[in-house]
Amino acid sequence: MKRARHLRLLIADRHGALHEHPSLCAVGSDGAAARIAGASDFVPLDPDGGVLMLPGRRPVGLDPASGRLEVVERLRAGGRSIECFAVAAFAPVWQTRTLLPAYESLKGAPMLPLYAYAAAAAAPGGRVLVAAERTDWHEHWNGRHYNTPELDRRIRAALRALPGNRIALGLARCAAGYRCRTAQNLFYRRWEAAAPVSPSCNARCLGCLSLQHKGCAAAAQNRIVERPSAAEIVALGAFHLEGAARPMISFGQGCEGEPLLEAGLIGEAIRALRRRTRRGRIHMNTNGGRPAALAALADAGLQGARIALNSARAPAHAAYFRPRDFSLADVEASIRIAVEAGCITSINLLVFPGVTDRPDELDAAIRLLRRTRPHMVQLRSLCMDPERYLAAIGPAGAGAPIGMRKALDALRQAVPGVRFGNFNELPR
Repeated sequence: MKRARHLRLLIADRHGALHEHPSLCAVGSDGAAARIAGASDFVPLDPDGGVLMLPGRRPVGLDPASGRLEVVERLRAGGRSIECFAVAAFAPVWQTRTLLPAYESLKGAPMLPLYAYAAAAAAPGGRVLVAAERTDWHEHWNGRHYNTPELDRRIRAALRALPGNRIALGLARCAAGYRCRTAQNLFYRRWEAAAPVSPSCNARCLGCLSLQHKGCAAAAQNRIVERPSAAEIVALGAFHLEGAARPMISFGQGCEGEPLLEAGLIGEAIRALRRRTRRGRIHMNTNGGRPAALAALADAGLQGARIALNSARAPAHAAYFRPRDFSLADVEASIRIAVEAGCITSINLLVFPGVTDRPDELDAAIRLLRRTRPHMVQLRSLCMDPERYLAAIGPAGAGAPIGMRKALDALRQAVPGVRFGNFNELPR
């Protein structure tokens, strides 16, 4: 690959301030080793993304004169010597990460919180670039539609319309505090809105968003603790489906456990909702661990299912999800059941450089897609400390990673007719 000499290494000082290295070039990691990062590896960092300092980790850059990689401990900047820390970027959800940041961890380095850490670079003019590829062009998740000045007023109006509804009260906290866009959509009266219902889960994911398990990353938000009533679900669902633009109600959010554990409650609510209105779509995000429950919900009127998968290899799937009472075979059965029931079915593929693009992983994913034929593959850059995830998944089989761009192209070519993107498609 041609060296991009103008893409300089970004480093951070201990306060998180960014500095451009005067001579070293940006480097990325493919999950197996650090490598030269070229201009084609990067895109401009969108305002919906961000830059993170990686505590306890030294940046690695390339000396263009010698071609050697260097670990940077200190740098003179502004007339003073600063201690250097590695930098990563995270891209918005409509871009898929293609390279990990390259760094050297110090002894005792803390576990990183739940972000999709990607290689970053400095471009001329002080711009920050991120190693990612755009994989979705829908605009309804663009940040300009969210956190607007009228959000508080809209939250108050919805809570007046849904007095005492515990789901709505929880979503108000998520919308204002966590800035959850699926929660905010309820109050903006549009698109996909959350309906969290399950306080428990049958998996102990290494990167769980809402509950801390032993050996896991710190949760990014709180999990709901109360099971709502069917009446509360129906009231919230009718409020959204009857009055919102292109509405979708979505069970299975980051602030809850596994919704299939509440299949009886959800099925009762779906039937009641459909007696009130045929408008909009009723959808579920799930780990797919209970195929019979998913089949029952499809009979009740569930119209869409997004089923999470980090790997189509059983050992790697179990290493991340750490399921209590299900296996990858159950997940595949759920995909088949959803497709055969006529649900709009997506695989929520949690992708990770150095894992997803391994030949054994790629072959297994292609075979699964050909067996099940979902309508869509939604790409999600898996949020987790890179070293923690790679250690959990274990060594690759034969062959080195081929690169995320090549892997995504191979997936698309292997299953023509299956859509690839990042978001649930809205009802027309």
